[in-house]
Amino acid sequence: MALAEGSGAAGLQAMQPILDHIEGGGTLEGTEARMIEWTMHRVLAQADHPRAGEWLARAHDALQAQAERLATPELRHGFLNNIPHHREIMAAWAKERW
Repeated sequence: MALAEGSGAAGLQAMQPILDHIEGGGTLEGTEARMIEWTMHRVLAQADHPRAGEWLARAHDALQAQAERLATPELRHGFLNNIPHHREIMAAWAKERW
């Protein structure tokens, strides 16, 4: 909600337990990891936090690794382009790199 309201400080406060968990050696296994990583990036970017790019890279790299395990180019394309937050990660990554 803080992200939608444009409140970077509230967003950072809400996401701090996840940051602490990851920094303490925890993982996002068993969760919607790409959605969490994408949200972390967006919250950090909104707050002009220096780690925003790190979370985008983390989401992009994990997404690419998942896509590489799919059997066909058609499945990979669908995986990357038909799931909204996957498509948004890819678009943000492309924008960041240009």
